Amino acid sequence: MRMNFEKNLKGYGEHITKAHKDLSSEGRTLAEQEKTKLVEQAAQTSFTDIDAELEIYKIQKQKQERLNKFKKFLEKTRGDNGSFVRPEVKKGVPVVSKTEQGYYVVMPDGKKSSITLGDMMTDHEWDVEYAFDPSVDVHTIRGYYLEQLKSDLREKLDQQIITSETHFTRGDSFKQNAYKEIGKRMEQGSEQQGVIAEKMVKNFLKKLTIDFGTDFEIVEANAFQDVEQKVDFIIHRKSHDRARGAQVVESGELADIGIQFTINDSKTDVKEKQIEKSKSRAKNFQDIVLVTLPAHDASMLYKKWSHQKTPGGPEKLWESSTKEAIFRGVMNKVLTAEEIDSFCEKHFSN
Repeated sequence: MRMNFEKNLKGYGEHITKAHKDLSSEGRTLAEQEKTKLVEQAAQTSFTDIDAELEIYKIQKQKQERLNKFKKFLEKTRGDNGSFVRPEVKKGVPVVSKTEQGYYVVMPDGKKSSITLGDMMTDHEWDVEYAFDPSVDVHTIRGYYLEQLKSDLREKLDQQIITSETHFTRGDSFKQNAYKEIGKRMEQGSEQQGVIAEKMVKNFLKKLTIDFGTDFEIVEANAFQDVEQKVDFIIHRKSHDRARGAQVVESGELADIGIQFTINDSKTDVKEKQIEKSKSRAKNFQDIVLVTLPAHDASMLYKKWSHQKTPGGPEKLWESSTKEAIFRGVMNKVLTAEEIDSFCEKHFSN
């Protein structure tokens, strides 16, 4: 993201926090005056306009309100004596239980099915919400709501990025149209094959990290990384010594590998050229790699899954052979051949 954008967000956050401390008539008047100066200065330094900065400010306030709401949830669920106060179970929402054999969920129609921790933590991506009975521990429930918080904050950050970039007076019109398209997808949703396939792959990999304790984790790319750096999602990895001569990270810090995903073989050459150009601007990534995957049945699986919305999303309908092919395709330039073979033999052999 552009330096001034991040600086402005920090300034907006500090002003919102300060304004909340004095809600008197005089305090509010002064806060409004300071806000006007702040957005005017931001518009000038960021080459946007006041309306755009006011929108970004408003979203920043929503983000902080969402974070404060989560903090209150944590306080509420602790209870006066330190015991966990369970959130109320909503009607019509699948209820998760835990047994010695693992988790299972009771659907609103009374049907039971198994569910993994990874399913729970990623199904909000498919607009599926869960409640929990007393058998589920507090840490799992708080982790579930924390994942929802992260998702909400990422979405609002993307809204801010899109507002800033589409009002950037020195911006490239082609890129601005790309930002607008992302905004439309966020607002209206999308059933495009590529969009669904990308979400399925990300959720599938996220579940592996949660359910099997992998040496990598999957992180969403923001709108800026998508448009400017050609990155669809990010893999955090402690070392990355296989792809294109990249250095091994000796410090033990997580390395960021950007993944550009496509299901269209005909676009491979074009996307490879785009990635090569973006590498010079993407110093925050150790490497960016293009992955072409066999996920042409994504739309069909999504429609099939959406009739019942069983736990695990449409990616749960993939055959083991497809899961292995996707894992090998994505991790080919991230993990060693030995690591890939070991993981596949352990988790996809059945």
